Amino acid sequence: MSERLSNMQLFPELRATIRGAQWEAIDAAFHKIQNDMQAEFGSLLLDLRDIAIAEGEISESQRFPKSTDEIATKLNDLDSLIIQGGIIIGLLKQ
Repeated sequence: MSERLSNMQLFPELRATIRGAQWEAIDAAFHKIQNDMQAEFGSLLLDLRDIAIAEGEISESQRFPKSTDEIATKLNDLDSLIIQGGIIIGLLKQ
């Protein structure tokens, strides 16, 4: 009896519905994280560019170009990771 029950596909529609709901939740969470991170990164980049400069001074990004480039590279890397995560999720759904 136990073997028969373990091999049966009980409630296949319920399983499919639950699986679909799981992917919907994962997609929604992923897209929210992606949108929130992009908004934060955009704000951070604007803040870095818009640091108030007293008359006659140079901007922080001009004073520290190496740091500015490193931050921009890291933000681009994070954006790439987010995109790759989306691709992986899409592949897992197949």
